[in-house]
Amino acid sequence: MRVKFSMRFPLTIRPLLLVAIFLGFLAFKAMATTYYVDVNSPNPTPPYTSWATASTDIQSAINVSTNGDLILVADGLYDIGGE
Repeated sequence: MRVKFSMRFPLTIRPLLLVAIFLGFLAFKAMATTYYVDVNSPNPTPPYTSWATASTDIQSAINVSTNGDLILVADGLYDIGGE
């Protein structure tokens, strides 16, 4: 019995292709969003992704973030408490 292999991807290329696809999926995880908090922000607008639209409280930035995101907090006195 004769086995026919597809020549589209030779057998030596397939493992490399799988590794490349796997590494590509890891790259998507690395794309974290940065959120900003500044108690003196004049225009706090969600999703707080720039200093111009920074949140005035830390909890609001935490609420819109997900795992792996970065929240930068400017110096200042913030109220305690929250959710």
